[in-house]
Amino acid sequence: MKALESRQNPELKRLARLMSHTRERRESGLMVIEGLHLVGAALDAEIALDALYVNAAAEERVEVQALLSRIARRQPALEPRCVPESALAAVTALTSPAEVLAVLPRPQGAAPVGDFAVFFEDVQDPGNLGTLLRASAAAGASLALVSKTGTDPFSPKVLRAGMGAHFVLPIRESGDLPRDFRAFAGKRLAAVPTSDSPLWDVDLTGPVALAFGNEGQGLSPAMLAAATSCVTIPMPGSAESLNVAMAATVCLFEVVRQRRR
Repeated sequence: MKALESRQNPELKRLARLMSHTRERRESGLMVIEGLHLVGAALDAEIALDALYVNAAAEERVEVQALLSRIARRQPALEPRCVPESALAAVTALTSPAEVLAVLPRPQGAAPVGDFAVFFEDVQDPGNLGTLLRASAAAGASLALVSKTGTDPFSPKVLRAGMGAHFVLPIRESGDLPRDFRAFAGKRLAAVPTSDSPLWDVDLTGPVALAFGNEGQGLSPAMLAAATSCVTIPMPGSAESLNVAMAATVCLFEVVRQRRR
């Protein structure tokens, strides 16, 4: 294992840029995952790693050694880097650096749309977007399309909140989400706070796409115009609205419920 001691090492400087800059990730076609769980999930999905950085303070842990052995069997040419915890602390936004960090390719190109797609427009909070993607994966969505006007779906914070969803759910960015929404061949449902169509009354057993908008502004007029109808979650209580991730989870699992009939 090669040791990288200095924070000024070019590899660590590049790692820091990938961690903190959306433009760097998009232009390089790379992303960074942190922690044993996410790196293990990437390996489960048979994704090749471009680089692996090991926290020197955790190098001797049994679980770290097991992961290194697994990577060595799969990618014998990949030489992990051992980095002092103090140097990793300057790279990560975590209070305590993870045991391992990996650089890997960012998904590119078209993905099968399928019959259960989700569209996320201008979601700004990384925790919300990660939770949305995690719920979509859990519900069996076939594709998630995310507008480029929102937070980067492949940022470290979103990847952490997604808890491995990125490796089981096709996720792509869209430069024109209303166009892509309109192109979906099936029901296109815009989730809104109020409408004449309660979610429970809509047949969700056929091809369906669900659209969710920005935390404060909701969906844009262009997305609403591209929808075949708007739906709402009935709320008999006194709350004004639901968090977007919570609302989406309710909608996603209503699709699951109806398709289990």
